[in-house]
Amino acid sequence: MVKIGDIELNDFPLLLAPMEDVSDPPFRALCKENGADVVYTEFISSEGLIRDAAKSVMKLDIYEKERPVGIHWNFCSKFSGVSFNRNIIWSASKTQSSKI
Repeated sequence: MVKIGDIELNDFPLLLAPMEDVSDPPFRALCKENGADVVYTEFISSEGLIRDAAKSVMKLDIYEKERPVGIHWNFCSKFSGVSFNRNIIWSASKTQSSKI
Protein backbone atom coordinates (compact mmCIF):
# COMPACT_ATOMS: atom_id res chain seq x y z
CA MET A 1 0.00 0.00 0.00
CA VAL A 2 1.36 3.43 -0.98
CA LYS A 3 0.48 6.29 1.33
CA ILE A 4 0.71 10.05 0.67
CA GLY A 5 -0.15 11.78 3.91
CA ASP A 6 -3.53 10.31 4.88
CA ILE A 7 -4.33 9.17 1.34
CA GLU A 8 -3.93 5.42 0.73
CA LEU A 9 -3.34 4.15 -2.81
CA ASN A 10 -2.78 0.74 -4.39
CA ASP A 11 0.69 -0.82 -4.39
CA PHE A 12 1.26 0.41 -7.96
CA PRO A 13 -0.82 3.58 -8.27
CA LEU A 14 -1.53 5.13 -11.63
CA LEU A 15 -0.90 8.89 -11.51
CA LEU A 16 -1.76 11.31 -14.28
CA ALA A 17 1.13 13.72 -14.88
CA PRO A 18 0.37 17.44 -14.88
CA MET A 19 0.23 18.59 -18.51
CA GLU A 20 -0.19 22.21 -19.58
CA ASP A 21 -3.29 22.83 -21.74
CA VAL A 22 -4.27 19.14 -21.40
CA SER A 23 -5.12 18.36 -17.76
CA ASP A 24 -8.43 20.23 -17.64
CA PRO A 25 -11.43 18.92 -15.63
CA PRO A 26 -13.02 16.86 -18.48
CA PHE A 27 -9.69 15.17 -19.26
CA ARG A 28 -8.99 14.46 -15.57
CA ALA A 29 -12.50 13.00 -15.16
CA LEU A 30 -11.96 10.78 -18.19
CA CYS A 31 -8.65 9.55 -16.74
CA LYS A 32 -10.28 8.83 -13.35
CA GLU A 33 -13.07 6.87 -15.08
CA ASN A 34 -10.40 4.82 -16.84
CA GLY A 35 -8.40 3.89 -13.77
CA ALA A 36 -6.17 6.79 -12.70
CA ASP A 37 -5.72 6.80 -8.91
CA VAL A 38 -4.52 10.42 -8.72
CA VAL A 39 -4.84 13.15 -11.34
CA TYR A 40 -3.11 16.55 -11.46
CA THR A 41 -4.19 20.01 -12.49
CA GLU A 42 -2.29 21.94 -15.09
CA PHE A 43 0.66 24.06 -13.95
CA ILE A 44 -0.75 26.96 -11.89
CA SER A 45 1.30 30.10 -11.35
CA SER A 46 0.98 31.87 -8.02
CA GLU A 47 1.61 35.14 -9.84
CA GLY A 48 -1.47 34.51 -12.01
CA LEU A 49 -3.58 33.83 -8.92
CA ILE A 50 -2.34 36.95 -7.17
CA ARG A 51 -3.32 38.99 -10.22
CA ASP A 52 -6.66 37.14 -10.42
CA ALA A 53 -5.93 36.03 -13.99
CA ALA A 54 -8.98 34.15 -15.30
CA LYS A 55 -6.92 31.36 -16.86
CA SER A 56 -5.07 30.65 -13.59
CA VAL A 57 -8.26 30.70 -11.54
CA MET A 58 -10.01 28.35 -14.01
CA LYS A 59 -7.21 25.81 -13.57
CA LEU A 60 -8.37 25.43 -9.95
CA ASP A 61 -11.77 24.06 -11.00
CA ILE A 62 -11.80 20.72 -9.18
CA TYR A 63 -14.80 18.41 -8.90
CA GLU A 64 -15.52 15.79 -6.23
CA LYS A 65 -15.30 12.88 -8.68
CA GLU A 66 -11.67 13.82 -9.45
CA ARG A 67 -10.42 13.47 -5.89
CA PRO A 68 -7.76 12.83 -4.84
CA VAL A 69 -6.33 15.44 -7.19
CA GLY A 70 -2.87 16.98 -7.24
CA ILE A 71 -2.40 20.70 -7.73
CA HIS A 72 0.80 21.64 -9.52
CA TRP A 73 1.78 25.06 -8.10
CA ASN A 74 4.62 27.37 -9.00
CA PHE A 75 5.37 29.82 -6.23
CA CYS A 76 7.50 32.74 -7.29
CA SER A 77 8.60 36.06 -5.93
CA LYS A 78 9.90 38.84 -8.15
CA PHE A 79 11.46 40.54 -5.15
CA SER A 80 13.50 37.66 -3.80
CA GLY A 81 14.18 36.01 -7.16
CA VAL A 82 12.99 32.72 -5.65
CA SER A 83 10.85 30.32 -7.63
CA PHE A 84 9.94 26.75 -6.76
CA ASN A 85 7.33 24.17 -7.65
CA ARG A 86 5.16 22.48 -5.07
CA ASN A 87 2.67 19.67 -5.51
CA ILE A 88 -0.31 19.34 -3.20
CA ILE A 89 -2.60 16.29 -3.23
CA TRP A 90 -6.18 17.00 -2.16
CA SER A 91 -8.06 14.07 -0.67
CA ALA A 92 -11.79 13.35 -0.77
CA SER A 93 -12.39 15.93 1.94
CA LYS A 94 -12.20 19.53 0.79
CA THR A 95 -10.47 20.53 4.02
CA GLN A 96 -7.67 17.96 4.09
CA SER A 97 -4.49 17.99 2.03
CA SER A 98 -1.16 16.25 1.88
CA LYS A 99 1.89 18.17 0.68
CA ILE A 100 4.65 16.43 -1.20
